[in-house]
Amino acid sequence: MARCEHCDAPLSDSDWHPKKDGKKGTDKDSVAQRRPHCVKCGMVRNISSNAAKGTGFYTNVLSEIRERVNVQSKRTGGVVAKFTTSQMRLIVKELEEDEEFEDKYIHDKLAQQERFIEAVRKYRPDLRPEFIREFL
Repeated sequence: MARCEHCDAPLSDSDWHPKKDGKKGTDKDSVAQRRPHCVKCGMVRNISSNAAKGTGFYTNVLSEIRERVNVQSKRTGGVVAKFTTSQMRLIVKELEEDEEFEDKYIHDKLAQQERFIEAVRKYRPDLRPEFIREFL
């Protein structure tokens, strides 16, 4: 399946979608809200606080993880392996090659976080998922 280059419909053409309680309405006081959708494929974009983040966000998280791991490596005298620049590059490259990783129409933040953890553990299986989640 080819990736859609999403294009938001104008706000005036956006559809009303129910909020979490499932009720519908069409005015400001209602429990519904307008959600932008793609005019090409029809998918609705996630506009909640659980929306997907950009690859740059995860690159910064990866830098924080690397810094913490390298401090631990120094403290333990090399018992904990250093987080190398090449490992970091491979993880970022894998995320960038995943066309759907930054797609706010397909992924929410939780699915994106799981994909990030999977990519980190591919190159650093010694890092527990709970440890990685501390930085997210």
